[in-house]
Amino acid sequence: MNHQTRQPIYQQIEAERKTKVLALVNSDRLNLQTQIAADAINPFVQLLDEIGPTERLSLILDTNGGQTSAGWRLINLIRSFCDDLEVIVPTKAMSAGTLMALGADRILMTKQGALGPIDPSLANHPLSPTVVSATGQQIKMPVSAEAVRGYIDEVKKDVTDPAALASVWNHLADKIHPIVLGEIFRLGGQIRNLASDLIQNQVPDKDRQADIIQHLCSDSGSHDYTINRRK
Repeated sequence: MNHQTRQPIYQQIEAERKTKVLALVNSDRLNLQTQIAADAINPFVQLLDEIGPTERLSLILDTNGGQTSAGWRLINLIRSFCDDLEVIVPTKAMSAGTLMALGADRILMTKQGALGPIDPSLANHPLSPTVVSATGQQIKMPVSAEAVRGYIDEVKKDVTDPAALASVWNHLADKIHPIVLGEIFRLGGQIRNLASDLIQNQVPDKDRQADIIQHLCSDSGSHDYTINRRK
């Protein structure tokens, strides 16, 4: 669907919901994939300056995710231009997209819409482990904070001897550089703090906030787990 076709739909949403529509849509077509990144910030600044401060904004968000820092900056930028913000998810707002959705006053999802876990992974660090791809190229392997945490938690169920646990840590550090391990745990703590700040407009209860963030970061399982609108 090209921009000319979408424009009347945006105008209809604006009229029915008494709002101004913004859209952040990332391509997931093969070899044309895009993601939430810092290069989206300046175009949004220009759009928001054209609209000016307004009572309500509706952000149509369709993405598989991207940079956590860019998502954080974008949602706070958009919030600064309105009193009420809703995120509309036509099909998916995964990972950093879910983090952005937490920063709205409410989330509207179609029946096929999906959110996902916000647990971070580190893929492009110079010290990240490398694997050989099917084409024979060496590529950086993403390291998930929650995957490492889950491994350690499982080990601790069966291993309690301090010397044995130290051996497990040493073995892990042989496979994943200690600086990378430190970085992913730092990112894990950071994303929980960001989510705690963003979710307050939707969920005022602190205990419920903590339960939701725990589910999004750890208890939901794999990073490709999907959360439908009823959930």
